[in-house]
Amino acid sequence: MGPDAHRPAPPQPRLGKALAFLGRRFFRAWLLYLLVGAGLVAGTALYFAAGGIIPGSGLAWLGIGLVWGQAFVVFRLWTKMVFFSAQAEYALGERE
Repeated sequence: MGPDAHRPAPPQPRLGKALAFLGRRFFRAWLLYLLVGAGLVAGTALYFAAGGIIPGSGLAWLGIGLVWGQAFVVFRLWTKMVFFSAQAEYALGERE
């Protein structure tokens, strides 16, 4: 085995396939990502609007603020999962 035996294949074939996919369905994919992004912006605006209601003092309010902050972290992770799953479903749907 030579020094190049474990080197991964160059990305050109995969890049070409990705560009061909986007060339065929660019606006559909773009709209899908815009919709998910708009949901993220709406959820973030709701988070900050509701977070402004929570006062800054008191132990109970501290607990509520911590739970609210963790809910936002979960929301952001969920949004990433929606982005990835939408991309995968869209790509798999194009294959069939």
